[in-house]
Amino acid sequence: MRCEVVAHGEHLVTLPLRVVLALVVIGAVTAIGVWGLVTVLRIKSMTEAQRMMTVAGIVTLVSALTAWVILWPAYWD
Repeated sequence: MRCEVVAHGEHLVTLPLRVVLALVVIGAVTAIGVWGLVTVLRIKSMTEAQRMMTVAGIVTLVSALTAWVILWPAYWD
């Protein structure tokens, strides 16, 4: 299945559906990660060390999920 981007009657881009879904999932994971980072940095009751550990955990989790979304379909091809 393919997704086509059409503007003014011209076909601009044709992408497989899984590429579009992967981009949507990566965007969602990144948005949740940014939301988590902003939340952690706004908390007043955490020490700086606790904040940095939490930020490191969020960055690690977001990068691992993004890598999984990118590499998992390549494993099945």
